[in-house]
Amino acid sequence: MPTALTTLHLVLCGPRARPTRAVLTFASVTLAFVLYGVLAALENGLLRRPEALSTPRLVTTEAASYLNMLPTRYRNRIVVVDGVAAVTYLSPFRGRHEDAAAPFAQYAVHGASFLDVYPELLLDSASRDRWLAIRTGAIVGRDLAERFGWAVGDRVPLMGTIYRNRDRGAWEFTIEGIYRSSDRSFDEDRMFFHHDYLEAAANWGRGLTRMVVTRLRPGADTGEVGLRIDGEFENAPAETRSSAERDYAAEFVNRFGNFGTLIRSFTAAIFFVVLVVIANAISLSVRERMSEYALMRCAAGMAAAPLLFPFLLGVGGGLTSLYLTGWDIARGCLWMAALVAVSALGPTLAVARSSMAGILGRLER
Repeated sequence: MPTALTTLHLVLCGPRARPTRAVLTFASVTLAFVLYGVLAALENGLLRRPEALSTPRLVTTEAASYLNMLPTRYRNRIVVVDGVAAVTYLSPFRGRHEDAAAPFAQYAVHGASFLDVYPELLLDSASRDRWLAIRTGAIVGRDLAERFGWAVGDRVPLMGTIYRNRDRGAWEFTIEGIYRSSDRSFDEDRMFFHHDYLEAAANWGRGLTRMVVTRLRPGADTGEVGLRIDGEFENAPAETRSSAERDYAAEFVNRFGNFGTLIRSFTAAIFFVVLVVIANAISLSVRERMSEYALMRCAAGMAAAPLLFPFLLGVGGGLTSLYLTGWDIARGCLWMAALVAVSALGPTLAVARSSMAGILGRLER
């Protein structure tokens, strides 16, 4: 019988002899890989995504708390600051759609200036003109439109949570355009509508906004321009705090806790569990199959062949997680599969280098 076939037969003897253990071990390793991949994707989305913001922009909020409001008239004073190219303001709406299981972000924005500050938002000229002309109009991202099956002309009702309609009914919006994004950092699953409509129909907040966003001129320094903007409103009733958009996004995530430390702690725990599971599988395999090692040492010097199963376990778990989670998430899982394979390398080499007398001595015990 060829050596390769003999090796494969010996590798498969382990899981065939203990099928329940093999299935449970494989399932636990695969689950650990998938959990690690999901945590890695979460960390990338929450903590590293702000680094992908490419357009130089500043976000200006109230100095004491980002929950406090700023007067919308601040835009007129910021637009003349040196280094500023365009200025807009926006407020998160946080309305509740009839499909409560699929929430999405909505923002009230200042029409034309919003499109100037966010040039990566691509909207055809007909949709742009139509949206700017209709106060109750809204634009939605391509992904959001596909999720709900929306098209231009559809009406979207939202129940206000922060801003209540004065007649206490639902807010009615008409989709006037579907935008695309030329920058992966700008999502296509948001909805934007006119701030004027919000101020006119809401029961509070007239002349107020949550934040002012500034697009800088090429070559302008974000720190210096931010200091100029904040100096413009020093000692005003509502003082400001300006920061780069990527810094604001990172700070916003950290307000809810240290996600980085939490995710890394979970990741370390998963690494530990995987290593314990694999070490247990290897130790049981070595103890139960010592007679096979002795036989293979006598026959062909292949004492390490039965220990190839942990290698297959690691590679199989990585490939399964690749199928379940996709390549972006599974890259980390494949690294873990390599770790599992390496963890089996020590016992494999130890058995391969052991002498015949040593193996027989362990059998006598």
